[in-house]
Formats: sequence, structure tokens, C-alpha cells
Amino acid sequence: MYAASAPARAHMDALLDEALKQTFPASDPVAINIETASDRRRTQSGAERLRPAYRGSRGDDRFRPDGWHAVTPRIITSDVAGLLEFLKIVFDAEGELRSGAPAEVKIGDSIVMVSHGDGVRPAMAAFLYVYVEDADETYRRAVAAGAESIERPADMPYGDRRATVRDAWANIWQIATCRTG
Repeated sequence: MYAASAPARAHMDALLDEALKQTFPASDPVAINIETASDRRRTQSGAERLRPAYRGSRGDDRFRPDGWHAVTPRIITSDVAGLLEFLKIVFDAEGELRSGAPAEVKIGDSIVMVSHGDGVRPAMAAFLYVYVEDADETYRRAVAAGAESIERPADMPYGDRRATVRDAWANIWQIATCRTG
């Protein structure tokens, strides 16, 4: 884990505070809900500091659907049904095709959106790192389902057992199992 020195933290806090002031002028009602980074550092500790300084006006996480993380990958492909089937075979993913909306595919505790772009967005491959219970078995399923092997399963110096494949839609999947802690 990266641990910044006190002067570096103070500098980063000042930069963040200035950016917030420029983005949300004091006259903006949203500014009422903004705490400066330096205020947060003085009053909070540990994991509390990792939460964003900005909160929605309701002060909670109702700005996103239940079960979703703040960052959600979206893959644009010309073959949503084919990619969805691949994800179900390889990652035991759950999700269904939806008319007029992206497929919401659950892999473990995360959601990946898959859609065809409706002619507005071109097909766009992704590069995703996916933690699984057994990287070797998941790698075998991926190759059996037609993925190209880029890296066979191997132990990484940082503790993960990892493999990498490219699916038929050009997405790169790094498949890993954490072997430490």
C-alpha cells in the first residue's frame, strides 16, 4: 500500500480542496455537502478517509442502483448474446439479454454492462482483472470456450496466481486468485 508522507498528503489535500472550490463555488447548493480533504483528514481515520469527500445531497449512496459499485465496466460488442454466453461458461456469470438496455452481467460481486452500442458507439474491447476462486480452472474453461491463451497460469511476485486470455470479441481477461492473506 502506498503511504504518502505528511507534506505530500498536505500538498494533495490542498490541490483537491482548490479543485473542489473551483468546481463547486460557495454559492452552489452542492457546495454545502463538500468537506475539504484537510477537514476530513483531521476528523476521520483509516477506511473512512477512503470515502469520497463529495456526497450526494441526500448524504448516502442512493445515487447508484443497489449492488452496483461506483465504477462499472461496459463492454460494447456486435455480439452481446455470444459474449454473455462466454461469460456464463467461464465466470459462472449471471445476466440476461435485455431489449433496449445493456445486459447487466454479474461476475462475483461485480456488474459488467454489455451492449451493442446501437450504432452510436463502436465495438470496444475491455481489459479486465477478475478475481476467481480457482484461476487455473477458470483459465481452462476460458480456453475451452474459445479464448486465446496469452499467459498460462503462473504465480506472480505480489501473491496472485494469474492467467491471461483474449476472448473472441478481443477482450483481455486477466484471471486471478489471491494466494496471500
